[in-house]
Amino acid sequence: MEGCWVWIIIFVIVMMLVSYGLAGTMIIIAVLGLIVLLILGIGGYFSFKNTQAKEREALSIQHEEKRLRDQREFEEEQKRILQFREKERMLKQKRLDDEKQLLSLLEQCGGSFAIGQITSYLQSKSLSWEQRTNYLEFYLLQLLANKVNEEHIEVLQRKRKQGVFTDDYGRTISDKWNNDLVYYIKKVFLDELFGQCDRINGYPIKETSVFQNRVLGEDDENIKYWSGFINNTLDINPDEVENSYDPNITGHDYEQYVAELIELAGWAVLVTKGSGDHGADIIATTENNRIAIQCKKYNSPVGNKSVQEVFSAASFYDCAFGCVVSNTDFTTAARQAAAKLDVPLLHHEDVTDYFTTLRNQFEANEPDYDNT
Repeated sequence: MEGCWVWIIIFVIVMMLVSYGLAGTMIIIAVLGLIVLLILGIGGYFSFKNTQAKEREALSIQHEEKRLRDQREFEEEQKRILQFREKERMLKQKRLDDEKQLLSLLEQCGGSFAIGQITSYLQSKSLSWEQRTNYLEFYLLQLLANKVNEEHIEVLQRKRKQGVFTDDYGRTISDKWNNDLVYYIKKVFLDELFGQCDRINGYPIKETSVFQNRVLGEDDENIKYWSGFINNTLDINPDEVENSYDPNITGHDYEQYVAELIELAGWAVLVTKGSGDHGADIIATTENNRIAIQCKKYNSPVGNKSVQEVFSAASFYDCAFGCVVSNTDFTTAARQAAAKLDVPLLHHEDVTDYFTTLRNQFEANEPDYDNT
């Protein structure tokens, strides 16, 4: 095909040479070349313009796509920001609701007296939400612990009285009480505290770290913490019997009061009949040991007659010895007789401590009756 076109062009040139001569043929070829160049130039121009238009269109499309993509990214970012803010708002609201619920639970569990103090503390401290929540959850757990201890406060008071005494060297011995306290915490307190937490409705106290560490834990550190907590509770809740003395009670009621004080020290007591008691108002017994006690509620110092009567009563009731308990002081004669007859003279405020120490000495087979 290409060879055919070549022969056609040669034929045309030959015909032009025959018809117009060399000069005319050259002119015609030049004109035709210019026309071809013009056509090619025009075609190239329009091709260039078309290419530019396509490039501009492609660039415009790219810009539009980028604009749309940026807009979508912006909208998505705004959506994420709004979602984040909404989550933050909901989380803050939940925390406020939880805090409000915790304060309500604190009030229900007997902490209403401290709500103002707690609120002021939370407002005065730069605490994180987690720290605020932990503080309130821990306070709630302590209130629940107080509820448990209130059920056993009298036994705990008595056990501590019985288990703590001072030896002959002036040292405070509390081994028995410490053992009793560990037993109480492991076998009674933690189980009942779990039950108290179980009865909390609407708040997941059992899912908190405070519950996991302080209720489920039986490690030495946790036992030590609750031991200190219970001892502090007993310190701020002194024994009701010891602190219920009424100066206007009768002599018979005073005997009952002293008997209760001795019972706190772990002794069995028998209050004798008002008449024919042979000088002993109370017989206190622990193990195989018996003590005769005469009680005197006087407005003036007690004389030596009471010392002599309880000394005789001790022999009558087969007691190790006798002692006199009073709300007042003793005369010089009474103290002299007591020293000679080994009869302890006690104020009722000292009764529980004295009989606690005495019981421990009996258990150790080291009696020491002299307390004049």
